[in-house]
Amino acid sequence: MVPYLKIGVAHTRNEVSDPRIVYDRENPLGVFFGAGVTWRFAPTWALDAEWASYDRDESFLSLGIKKRFGAAKPAAPTVAAAPVFEAPVTVIPLPAVVVERPVAMLPKDSDGDGVLDGQDRCPRTVAGAQVDARGCEIVLERDDDQDGIGNGRDHCPASKPGAKVDNLGCELPDLVALRGVHFEIGASRLTPDSKVVLDGMAETLRNYPEMLVEVAGHTDNRGSALYNLNLPQQQARVRAVADYLLSQGVAKTSLIAKGYGESVPVRENTSEAGRTTNRRVELHILRR
Repeated sequence: MVPYLKIGVAHTRNEVSDPRIVYDRENPLGVFFGAGVTWRFAPTWALDAEWASYDRDESFLSLGIKKRFGAAKPAAPTVAAAPVFEAPVTVIPLPAVVVERPVAMLPKDSDGDGVLDGQDRCPRTVAGAQVDARGCEIVLERDDDQDGIGNGRDHCPASKPGAKVDNLGCELPDLVALRGVHFEIGASRLTPDSKVVLDGMAETLRNYPEMLVEVAGHTDNRGSALYNLNLPQQQARVRAVADYLLSQGVAKTSLIAKGYGESVPVRENTSEAGRTTNRRVELHILRR
């Protein structure tokens, strides 16, 4: 079934046999409209039901049968789709891509002296040679008495085998007088020249960390013996010497400090020169 609408322009003319009926005999052009439905029950036959209105007082409802003449329009031929041919696909294997990773280059030491080539100032050192931080061979100074102090600075070149020596190559006595160690007047501060003397002593003590050394302070006989034993300035100067040696790398376990007052003079206290000599700091080697 197919529904439809229709609209158009119409001119109507009416006639009746009874003159007593009043009506418009003729209507001018007007718009008409309608609706209906068609049911095709055979290829050329159809049933129509339709309603149409031509005027305010003029409408029609109709039911009819339609017959179509002439051959039916042939249906459009169905064109078969062309066959789709799939071309064979040949898979060509690609060669494997080898990604070469950069090989980390280890620093070289061409001459095998322990100093890398980038820092080696002497890159052709003889195998087995002892070298310094620059990679250059250390020319060892002769040490005839084998005390660890080269001949060039050994003031005692015939030290006994195994003897403990100072920084000048001389055997250490049990008592080391720190000649040249002085303090500022009325104070416990070391003079610059005194530090030079103590630097040499510190080098010696660092070489023998097993030794035990006493830093001993002495004064003259001015004042009572009890006062001199506890003289603050004497105690401060002993402490200043010990602290300086510690600051130069001497082990704390290698040092003790003690004040002796006036009890151990080395000269008479009857003259100013004697009293000056008696005011001193010494090192006593207690254990070698």
